[in-house]
Amino acid sequence: LSRDAQASFVQPISITNVSEGNVHSGISHTAVRITVQAPGIRLLLGQFFHSGDTLHLDANQMQSIQKRGELWHYLSSSQIRRSLARLPLVEGAIVGVAPDTIFAQFAFASIKKVPVMFAGTLSFAQSMGQIDAITLIPDSVTVRGPRHIVDTLMAVYTVPYDLKQLNQTVEQNIHLQNPAFAAGMSLSVGQVAATTPVGELRETTLDLPISIQRKLPEQRISQNILLFPSRASVQVRIPLKMMQDVDLQLVEVFVECPFEVPPSIS
Repeated sequence: LSRDAQASFVQPISITNVSEGNVHSGISHTAVRITVQAPGIRLLLGQFFHSGDTLHLDANQMQSIQKRGELWHYLSSSQIRRSLARLPLVEGAIVGVAPDTIFAQFAFASIKKVPVMFAGTLSFAQSMGQIDAITLIPDSVTVRGPRHIVDTLMAVYTVPYDLKQLNQTVEQNIHLQNPAFAAGMSLSVGQVAATTPVGELRETTLDLPISIQRKLPEQRISQNILLFPSRASVQVRIPLKMMQDVDLQLVEVFVECPFEVPPSIS
């Protein structure tokens, strides 16, 4: 145990001091492997690295280079070693660092608020169903990330969530999907509170008149056209508590006229 021996430790990497107008959008490695040489007893008893430690690398110390037609920033092996100087190691204890160079990319940052959308499937117990829209709190999220990604983002979705055989209203917290986590995008919240209103449904039949709808706004349709049949029976499932409030004027059955009919033709 008194003889020197070697051991390897893996340290996660974090890029710090990124300018406010930029975002860290890519990195060649997410961790470094450090080989340490020390007396065997020290390797057994000493805490060179803690599992939760992160190696913080300063963006201001990075140099730039063109790589495959893109601008990359990098830290050399000597710079990485200087970042390790704060660790409680005896002089000369670090005998290897891999990789020897770390590349990172930065992009112009953009901030935007987008709606949150529910992603998932629902199934219900017999005679039960969704009686209102799913509510999400908050219903929007602020995203920050590379401008070329954020500017085209229309919504952020929840992780796919499957609810089966529902027989009552369900409330749960659902995590959000980060659409570009690897590219440095961040969300102002990581999850939302979702409420899925569930209630008993009753099936009923509505007897409704059939009307003619114009395919194009400029079409003229004679009032003398007759339809056969002129009425239709429609089966609907309605929340039990709304049975008395059904307004037939809100329900319409129509056929679409595919051609222009002069008013003189009946």
